[in-house]
Amino acid sequence: MLFSPSFCHGPASSAVRVSEPVHVHATAVLLGSFGVLLRGPSGSGKSLLALALLDRWESRNQTASLVADDQVRLTRADGVISMAVPERIAGLIELRFRGPLRRPYRSPVDLHLVVDLLHEATRLPEPSGFSTDLLGIAVARAPVPRESIIGLGHQVILVVEALAALRSRH
Repeated sequence: MLFSPSFCHGPASSAVRVSEPVHVHATAVLLGSFGVLLRGPSGSGKSLLALALLDRWESRNQTASLVADDQVRLTRADGVISMAVPERIAGLIELRFRGPLRRPYRSPVDLHLVVDLLHEATRLPEPSGFSTDLLGIAVARAPVPRESIIGLGHQVILVVEALAALRSRH
């Protein structure tokens, strides 16, 4: 069972419904005001795509931070999913063939977009493929073929376009 409710009590009459944390194998970044979760099997390029996205935002003097690499703690509270880093890996991201790198990080941040790194490319995905259910909440989704199928630059553009679509809805 992914979602096990508990309650946190704040000021006098407010109760916030909070789920137990769920740990997922993923990488998370904050790009501007959008929290992005990158999912895919080990070796699919999550960390490399995260570094490329962080570099793109930073090169344009836009806010960008690592949230977590390899392990992300997800919590649901009042219809919002929060992403956080386990303390032991805070600020670390692995670059294959180099090792762990230190990057500025923020944690926790709200989740806005799930990027799924896929083993196959679908030229024109169905509209239903641009949403996913996570912890019982519908979240925007970007299906992105892994780097062995398309180049890193193409992956970055697919994420940028997914975020542009989100921005236009807010």
